[in-house]
Amino acid sequence: MLAGQANPSIALAAMGRTAQSGQIREPTLASIAAVLGESHPNIVALQAWRRINRDLEPQPIRNR
Repeated sequence: MLAGQANPSIALAAMGRTAQSGQIREPTLASIAAVLGESHPNIVALQAWRRINRDLEPQPIRNR
């Protein structure tokens, strides 16, 4: 659920909607950090304004 909030905040920032992005990103970042810790890869990615991976996102299929 939190990745579902974090990734749209990154998209909003990329569109120049920084105020709206910050309103979503900051509480989401705090919530995820409280559970996973400050050094977790998802926290590091979100702090660097990078999307975080979710298992629900379609993954590429490799041709064999």
